Amino acid sequence: MKAVIIAAGRGRRLCPLTDNRPKPLVKIFGEPLLGYVIDSLRQLDVTDIIIVVGYHGELIRDYFGEGANCGVQIRYVNNLEFERGNATSVLAAEPFLEKDAPFLLLMADHVIEHSLIRHALRNVDRYPFLCVDQSPQHEQPLDDATRVLVDSNGYISNIGKQIQKYNAFDTGVFVLDAEVLGKMHSLSLDGHPLELNQCWQGLIPDNLRLWACDVSGMFWFDVDTEEDLDLVKEVLENL
Repeated sequence: MKAVIIAAGRGRRLCPLTDNRPKPLVKIFGEPLLGYVIDSLRQLDVTDIIIVVGYHGELIRDYFGEGANCGVQIRYVNNLEFERGNATSVLAAEPFLEKDAPFLLLMADHVIEHSLIRHALRNVDRYPFLCVDQSPQHEQPLDDATRVLVDSNGYISNIGKQIQKYNAFDTGVFVLDAEVLGKMHSLSLDGHPLELNQCWQGLIPDNLRLWACDVSGMFWFDVDTEEDLDLVKEVLENL
């Protein structure tokens, strides 16, 4: 299975650390955030990786190269529209994906344990889906996390940072397919912001159901600020 990693954004909330380098190269214990994602995939023999770059993308290319030092094969896509939103990065990777096969989608700024991704792979036949956590076990700031409302049948009925009724959180790990990308294209309007959350909200009325793959209790951490960096270091030390 192929994996797409979104690594295009600047990460303004991590300034000045991101003034001259992209957020995925900010380090924890000497390892870039993106390196943790790649290593989790390598441990599961997911070695065909597409990285979508944007802000200072050449630095990411220079650091990881073609992936030989990481035990994987990396191809890069340059997203010139990354400032419009993270969904543009998913669409930018489409030419590198097979039309009849699912693919993993991950975020370069989420530290994810490989067992979470393994659980996703074990449920791959239920794609398209998002891995959700209904009871986070590891301390992290959830006020800014993307909230998810899972219905009684296990499907996502609402998603967003501001929704008031929710029962889970978005971990940033998806298994998607070409049908989803086609629907996303229909929502892509030139010049308008295009965030993943907006896409999922737009797909729900279109009867394209996104299953909620429950990974409650498994480790994931969304890094947005310097405070997050300090906190994730503490959590990793305890683990």
